[in-house]
Amino acid sequence: MSTESFPVLELPVVLNTGADPRLVAVHFPLRNGNELRFTTLAGLVRLIGEPSFLLNLIGQCDGRMRLSAILNTYPNQRRSAALEALELLVAHRIVYPTEYLPALMSEWTSNSQPFMDRWLGDSTVATIERASRFRLPGDASARDRPAVKPSQVLALLRKRKSMDVSNDAVLGPPPADFAYEALRVAYGNTGQYRKTVPSAGALWPLSLWLAEPRPSNNQANLSWYDDSRDRLIPLQEISTPQLCSCFLPDTIQSSIVVGIALMFVCGDLRRVAAKYASRSFRYLMIEAGALLQNVHLLGAERDVGVRAIGGFGDAQVTSLLKLPDLMIPILVIAMGRHGTS
Repeated sequence: MSTESFPVLELPVVLNTGADPRLVAVHFPLRNGNELRFTTLAGLVRLIGEPSFLLNLIGQCDGRMRLSAILNTYPNQRRSAALEALELLVAHRIVYPTEYLPALMSEWTSNSQPFMDRWLGDSTVATIERASRFRLPGDASARDRPAVKPSQVLALLRKRKSMDVSNDAVLGPPPADFAYEALRVAYGNTGQYRKTVPSAGALWPLSLWLAEPRPSNNQANLSWYDDSRDRLIPLQEISTPQLCSCFLPDTIQSSIVVGIALMFVCGDLRRVAAKYASRSFRYLMIEAGALLQNVHLLGAERDVGVRAIGGFGDAQVTSLLKLPDLMIPILVIAMGRHGTS
């Protein structure tokens, strides 16, 4: 990929300690002995010497710390070396002052959040005509297909279906403990530093809430999943009409009334924006998609209905869950006993 595809920025060669900019690293290296290798937009950059010092310096460029704060973490005799190293990293487009990031990122990233530059507004998107699925023009020759080998994953994928949540298709809530198991499969821990889904930079920016309606009294239990400790924390009781008001008409209201469980998947942009800037939204979507597939496969294995719901009001869900600033609802996963799929 050529660098001509990306904006060319005039970055400062000498960092101004008076302006005291915030710094963020947008590339992270592979270490090979005494050498650090960066794959940047301009190509391969190799830095030789003091790799531990450089790695420590890059780790502090998180988009929040200012230049002076970074330099103050080093003893006096090392601060000039730290400043020279930072200027070198900026010169190689490895570290950026944060005010340059919007110009760098907005031309080649997802622009779906208000703090990004949106190149397609809602009214423009609404005028795009429906098209058939993409195909290459002509009759291109294809590679020979290998034989399909037996696979448990493929067996579950063949069984996976999206549950019909309209009318009387949903019979009731999922089996006991299925919702908790789904939370664990969706975003639980599989090791000391691992989860059930990949995460950009291992930042784990998603949070899960669970709403469990009780048809007997027109109420629902709302809980938060503490994924780091595998605990479900009860928050409050909410009314079924309040829960239904979060969704567009004729979507899942009838299913909520019969007790379908709802997993709310939300993403914290504060966790990823400092490192990935306006690519943050893209990475939240990737991670949430992996999470959704995990729940679908569990549903296929347990014969429980699962469906992704996107027809909800962002403001209503944000209010219901009391989400902090820059925590955004991404999707809702419905789970229940189903009669048809």
